[in-house]
Amino acid sequence: MTANQSVGFGCLVPSIGLALMIFFLTNGNVLTGILIIFISILLSIFLFSSLAVKDHILKEHEKYLLTFLPLDKDFKETQSFISSDALTRIAYDESGKRIGILAPIEKHVKLTTQTYKKMPYDVFLYDYSDLLAVEISENGFPIATATRRSSAARFLLEIDLRKEYEENFGKRATSQFIPERIETMVLKILVNDPAKPIHMIRFFGNQTTGVLHKFNSELKYRQHINEMRQWFVIMNNAMKDADKDGYHSAERKKTIPSVAGVLAHPSNAVVEEEVSSRMEEENSTTFDYLFYPDELEKEPEMEELIPSAVEELDRPAINAEEEETSTQIDYLFYPDELEKTPELEEPIKEDPFADFEEFLQRNKSKQFGHNNEKNK
Repeated sequence: MTANQSVGFGCLVPSIGLALMIFFLTNGNVLTGILIIFISILLSIFLFSSLAVKDHILKEHEKYLLTFLPLDKDFKETQSFISSDALTRIAYDESGKRIGILAPIEKHVKLTTQTYKKMPYDVFLYDYSDLLAVEISENGFPIATATRRSSAARFLLEIDLRKEYEENFGKRATSQFIPERIETMVLKILVNDPAKPIHMIRFFGNQTTGVLHKFNSELKYRQHINEMRQWFVIMNNAMKDADKDGYHSAERKKTIPSVAGVLAHPSNAVVEEEVSSRMEEENSTTFDYLFYPDELEKEPEMEELIPSAVEELDRPAINAEEEETSTQIDYLFYPDELEKTPELEEPIKEDPFADFEEFLQRNKSKQFGHNNEKNK
């Protein structure tokens, strides 16, 4: 039972008990009415106390995670974060350019999604150059993604996004799916690690938190989303710094034999071969912002274009024949700009007697026609 359900049911039980007590008292069953209201009060106390116990267990487990510090003798934490379910802890060392993640051993996570006392953990340390991609999501649907432009990183991310889409498509298609109701907020990190290529840090959502409404609980929602975006930016800047400083790990060129199995691809052998071949390619070190296009860095080639060169490129090359044809076409559409030729400049000479001769000819034909009619 989640926190919202516990609080709601805990507030509802006394009201039901009070209504039943009044009903039995009006019917003369005084002892039954008192017993029911007493039981309802005890049940409410139990629900609220169980919620407090769960919160106490999470806080105690957070203290337990601190016993693993330092993650490494040379690892100096700049900033850290413990997930909302207290299962994982992430930190980064800005001076050493490393990321540290404290996560439960895989086989124990499959058995339970809740913390327990003396839970075994693994420590994962990565160089900045081992980061391949980072993604933040709500209810399993990505809202921001950044990745290197290496074919291997993009290939792994595409497989992971495809898996997420297949898992959440049915949920989104149902009428019960409401985007304003947030159940999970997760930061996902893809790294160059055969043992554990994907790490998930939960910023909201566990067995006690329940559902977060974007509008009814806007302040809490903003708090969680801003915290998650902050770590998204940290991971993104870490990938940028690794490429900018030339800080490349030797592990970058290794293959990832177990990634396909973790991502549950239907053909493991094909994926392993594809990933192995793509991991050897060294492409551009810029990043893709699938959801934040305004943050894209400008391409240097576009900034260095010389205006005169652009004008020269835009000017079409015309040979002599095309130029003559172009001139003739211009004359057809721009008659005012025609250069007058000698033939056009000579005036047309008109014969002043032409009309008179034509008039005489018509009269003669009329006269001859009239005389012929008389003779008949």
